[in-house]
Amino acid sequence: VAGGADAANEIAVNDLRVDRRTQPLTIGTADPEFSWVISTDVRDVVQTHYRIIVGTSEEAVARGEADVWDSGTVASAMPFNARYAGPALDSTTRYYWRVDVRTNVHPDSVVSAVTWFETGLPEEEWGEAAWISGPEGDVAVDRFDLTDASWIWYPDGDPPLAPDEDRFFRFSFEVPTNRELVSAHLVMTADDVYTA
Repeated sequence: VAGGADAANEIAVNDLRVDRRTQPLTIGTADPEFSWVISTDVRDVVQTHYRIIVGTSEEAVARGEADVWDSGTVASAMPFNARYAGPALDSTTRYYWRVDVRTNVHPDSVVSAVTWFETGLPEEEWGEAAWISGPEGDVAVDRFDLTDASWIWYPDGDPPLAPDEDRFFRFSFEVPTNRELVSAHLVMTADDVYTA
């Protein structure tokens, strides 16, 4: 086993996840689960302690300051199933977090990069929501009739086969002059492969 600072320099903490997802947008649980991976070429490295820091400022969390929750130093060899135990999380809010890990090869913490997760709407805030697929309300599979559907990029509207070439789509919009765009989310789906 390598010792001292050399061993610490060869250890990284990465693949940070919340509820098993990387930078999830719609965390709906009150006590999300944090997990991470310890990467090293050093043999027999075992996590001995961890500390999770959660906050609303990326810069503050990077400095090790938590304005939402600090787990404190927890004795544990498990880099998973670390449950959030701080104050109630606000809905539709981005939270930044990092984890500091101690191992058996060096007493100093190995600090992860800062990452984030976002909370969704709690169940009680969906009370007035309704399906937008049709005036009747609930979705019924037999109402989806694609008879008049057409390829949106093909001028003739009904090709026997989709064209093999790549297709690119663009949408423009204007932000009102009295508003400032802070963030945006793109939600999309398509047949076969697509990138955004």
